[in-house]
Amino acid sequence: MTSDNQAKLLDQLSIDYPIIQLPLHDADSAELIAEVANHGGLGTLAAGFLSAAELRDRLDEISALTDRSFAVNLFANVQKDEDSEGMTRALNRISPVFEGSDIALTTLLSREGRLTDLDTMLDVLFEYNVSAVSFSLGVPSDEILSRIKERGIAIIGHATHMLEALFWEEKGADIIYLQGLEASGIRDTFLGDPMEVAQPALTLIAQANDNLTVPYIIGGGLVNKTHIDTAFALGAPAVGLATAFLMSHESGADELYKNALSYANEFDIKITREWSGYPARVVVNWGLRQLQALEGEPARFPAQYFLTHPMMEDKAPEDRTQFRALWANVNAPFAERLPVRQLMKELLGVEYS
Repeated sequence: MTSDNQAKLLDQLSIDYPIIQLPLHDADSAELIAEVANHGGLGTLAAGFLSAAELRDRLDEISALTDRSFAVNLFANVQKDEDSEGMTRALNRISPVFEGSDIALTTLLSREGRLTDLDTMLDVLFEYNVSAVSFSLGVPSDEILSRIKERGIAIIGHATHMLEALFWEEKGADIIYLQGLEASGIRDTFLGDPMEVAQPALTLIAQANDNLTVPYIIGGGLVNKTHIDTAFALGAPAVGLATAFLMSHESGADELYKNALSYANEFDIKITREWSGYPARVVVNWGLRQLQALEGEPARFPAQYFLTHPMMEDKAPEDRTQFRALWANVNAPFAERLPVRQLMKELLGVEYS
């Protein structure tokens, strides 16, 4: 049975089914986002680390593959510039990892670890068929939110506990994405310590049912029909999946990346700040072990991401899995490798013509 909040969410996002493909930094693709949209779900472009030019290119690619709407995910007010002393300290710390590579430390320093400002990103995405903009790691200014509202585009606010969700609701979010502690990738916490305030997905469902008035999406460790049926049975209007779609045929993750997730166990999946400067759940690989062995602390977010990302770019394709962040939720080893069409069919029990 479709609840009022679920019906409202489907209408706001212009989708047929309450299945949301969550942002996949460095692992999504135009094909993935378009296929999710074409099969009635909401595909999401992870655009937080992109430049405005890269965003336009990605939106052009997606729009060429679907006439259905989709979402764009951005980072909110999280630009924390490292001063020159801090960047020098971070570069000196990470330099042993780049020994023997073709990447000069001066090149890393020139990147400065900056995100593109939100107004510039909105100027670009307003030109496309975007039904929602989601925000991670905070709440943007009222002016930014008003610009989006004026366009009739839904705002999805990411939260990891109920205080954040209620704050987002007060700020006018149309939909809340609740990230359970089981989730992959960067923790979306912006109020409190990300690890001290983490809540399981099922706890968040119970709290949201009692406290939120706007529709919500629940995520965290969901990779199959049993998981999403449990969430729906407990009253969740919609579910968000990242790792399940990362493992799909259309994702931007290569087979070595997917193998690393498939063959991982409970001892291989950790939360670390080493890849981005912010706590994130990943599969442990050689590169992470090298970073963890360094003295001192990683740079702040997002500078640490821009410092470590060239580790992957410098390597041959067969080696890149050992030199990149392997975002993964706690159930990654149980996610199947399927085409999006079949994954959606199995999640929902529907047939496509």
